[in-house]
Amino acid sequence: MKFPSQICRDLDAALSREWLLPNYLGGWASSTICGCNTRRYHGLLVANLAPSANGLPSGRFVFLNKIDEVIGSDDERRELATNRYPGTIHPQGFQWIDEVEVTHLVRARFELPWGALFKTIEVPAGKNAVRISYLLRAPSAASRAFQLELRPLVSVRFYHSLTHENPVANWELVLEKNNADEVLAAGEDSRGPRPDRQSAEAANRIRLRPYESLPSLLFIAGGRIEPGYGWYRRFNYAQEAARGLDFEEDLCNPFGLLLEIKPGEQIVLTAEVEQPDLAGSSDSGAGSFPGMSNFAGQIADIPPPTADPRHLPLALATLRQTAGTFFFRKPDGNASILAGFHWFTDWGRDALIALPGLCAATTQWQLGRQVLRVFAAFLKDGLIPNRFPDAGAEPEYRSVDASLWFILAVQEIDRHLPGTLNEFYPAVRDVLTNYRKGTILGIRMAEDSLVFAGVPGFSLTWMDARVDNRPVTPRIGKAVEINALWFNALHVGRRAARARKDHQLSEWVEPLLQNFPDEFQRKFWNSDTGCLNDVVQETTSDATMRPNQLFAISLPQKLLGSDQARAVLGKIDAELLTPFGLRTLSPQHLDYRGHYEGDARSRDSAYHQGTAWPWLVGPYCDAVLHVEGENPDLARRLLQYFAPLQEHLSYAGVNSISEIFDGDPPHAPRGCISQAWSVAEVYRAFTRLKRIAGVPDEKKLEPRT
Repeated sequence: MKFPSQICRDLDAALSREWLLPNYLGGWASSTICGCNTRRYHGLLVANLAPSANGLPSGRFVFLNKIDEVIGSDDERRELATNRYPGTIHPQGFQWIDEVEVTHLVRARFELPWGALFKTIEVPAGKNAVRISYLLRAPSAASRAFQLELRPLVSVRFYHSLTHENPVANWELVLEKNNADEVLAAGEDSRGPRPDRQSAEAANRIRLRPYESLPSLLFIAGGRIEPGYGWYRRFNYAQEAARGLDFEEDLCNPFGLLLEIKPGEQIVLTAEVEQPDLAGSSDSGAGSFPGMSNFAGQIADIPPPTADPRHLPLALATLRQTAGTFFFRKPDGNASILAGFHWFTDWGRDALIALPGLCAATTQWQLGRQVLRVFAAFLKDGLIPNRFPDAGAEPEYRSVDASLWFILAVQEIDRHLPGTLNEFYPAVRDVLTNYRKGTILGIRMAEDSLVFAGVPGFSLTWMDARVDNRPVTPRIGKAVEINALWFNALHVGRRAARARKDHQLSEWVEPLLQNFPDEFQRKFWNSDTGCLNDVVQETTSDATMRPNQLFAISLPQKLLGSDQARAVLGKIDAELLTPFGLRTLSPQHLDYRGHYEGDARSRDSAYHQGTAWPWLVGPYCDAVLHVEGENPDLARRLLQYFAPLQEHLSYAGVNSISEIFDGDPPHAPRGCISQAWSVAEVYRAFTRLKRIAGVPDEKKLEPRT
C-alpha cells in the first residue's frame, strides 16, 4: 500500500493510518505513517521477552519508542519527526513526507531542498530487533555531505504501562570499541548534556540498561555519540485519550548520534534486545522456528499491492501477507497464533476460528497442525484454554466453544493434511465425552442432547465482555451457536470413531445425531419472530436478535430446512448486516449501542451490544451460499456489497482488518487495528466468492450503494 503526499501531509489522515511489522516472536515495530505515535503500544522495538534462568521477567516490553531525526547543514536544517505534545505538534516533519510505502517493511520518502531522503524500517524474523536505514538521493552527482542527527527515544517498560521521568533509571552508556568498554555517564540530573562533556568518538556498539530487572538495549551504528540528552516530557497519545486511559508519557533520549551522509550513501542503525534467542542462540533467527524460514520467504515473495485497493486480487494478496503476521513462535519453539495487534495474546477461541483461514491464505497447513498441538497439550477436563495470559501465568479455562472450534479446525486441516484427525482423535474424544458427562462451569449435555453452559458471574461464549466484573451478556443456558457447534463436532467425532473402530463412542453418538435436528428446532425455532432464539433454558427463552443463529446454517452440518434458513437470513439482512460485518445486536433493541467509544466501561458495554464484527462475514457468506446455492451472479453481488472492506485495507491498520466497527454509519473502525479472525474469515469468504463468481484479475469491484 502506497500513500501519496496528499495523505501523508494531512495530519489527521496520516494519524488514522497505522502500520505494524511483526518479528514472529510476539513483538513488533509499529506507528502511524507519519511517525507520530498515538498509542502506548507504538514503538520501533517492542520485544516479547522469553523466560530466562536469571529470573528476568517475560512478556512484551517497549524498548525503543521512536527516533527523532534532523538533517541539514549549518545554514539549513529539517526536522523529520512528528510528535504530539499538549496543545501542539512539534516538530512537524510530516510536512516533508512525499510518500510512504507499507509492505513487509515501511519506507518513507522525505522531499528536502537537497534531494530525497529514504527512511526504511525492517524487522528481522525471529529476533527482538529493528533495522532503520537512511539513504539520500540528490538530483546531481554532487558529493556534498550533510549532517544527520539521530535521537533515540526510549522507555523500557511493560507494553500496557506508561513511563515518566524518574531517578531510578540508569542512563549510563557502555561503548564497545576494539574489544574494550568505555563508560559514559549520563548527565547528573539526566536533564541535558553537561557543558564540560565533549562528544565521544564513534563506537560500534552502544549498550544501555536503565533497569536491572530488564535486559540491555543494544544499538549498533556509526557516527559520533553525544551522551546525556535527557527527558522529553508529555508525549500525548491520542488513541489512548480516546479510550479513556492515561495518555501522557515521558521518554528519555540517552544519547544522540551525529553522522555525515552523502548522496548515494546509506546510514544504518540497528537496535536489539540482548537476550538469548528462544531456541538458545541469538543468531539463530527465523531458521530456528520449524517451518518459519520457508514461511517467511513465501510471505515476502507475495507481490505487494500498490494499485487501487478495490482491485480484488490485490486485496487478496494483501490479506495473504497479513495472514502470516499472526503466526508466532512460543518460548517452547512451537507455533501459535496471536488473536490481534496490539494487545491480544494467543486466545484459544480466536486462534481456532482463524486457523483454517490463516492456513489457507499462507498455505502453511503444517504450522496449523503445530498450533493444534499447542492447544491440545493444554486440554483439561475437555476444555481448551480461552486465553494464555501475559508473563507466563496459568491459562484460563472460561470458554464453552473453544473446544468445539478446535474439533472443527482439526477437521479442516485434515482435509489438507490427511492423518490430522487421527492424530488428534484422543483430544476430540476427550472433548465429546467430557461435554456429555459434564465438566466445570456448568458445561454439560442435557437430557435433550443439547449443551447447557454457564454459571452466574461468568461469560463462556464469544460474547464475553464484562463491566464492573459482571458479564454484559451472560447467556447462561443452551446458546444457539454452541449447539450448532456441538452438532457439527459430534459428526466429526462419529467419522473419527468409525475410522478408529471405537464402538464405545459410536454407540452413544449415533442416536444423538439422528434426533438432534428435531430437538434443536423444537427448542430454538421461534414462530413469533420467524427466526431462532438466542438462548433457551428449561422454561424460558431469550429471543434477542443476534447473529449467533447464523451458525445453524453456516456450518457444514445444517440444522434448518430451506424455508427456515431463508427466514433467518432475511432477519439478519434487515437488522444486522453492515458493509463491514454483522452487528451483535439489532438496532431495534433497547440495549443497542451504535458507537464503540469512551472509557473502558463504556466500550465494554457496547462490545457485543451493537458493534459490527467483520469475522462474521465468513459464516454469513457460507450461509447465503448454502441457502441460495453457489450462484455466480449472487457471488458477484456479495463481493460488491463488501467492497468497503477491501477499501478498509488502506486505513486504520494498513494492509489489515480491524477487530470491530461501529454499528451505526459511517461504521468507524474500532478495537485492535489488525485482528486474526477478521483477516482469516474475510479472506476465506472473498476467496470462495471470487471462485464462484469467476472474477477476472482485472475486475474492479465498485461498492454497492
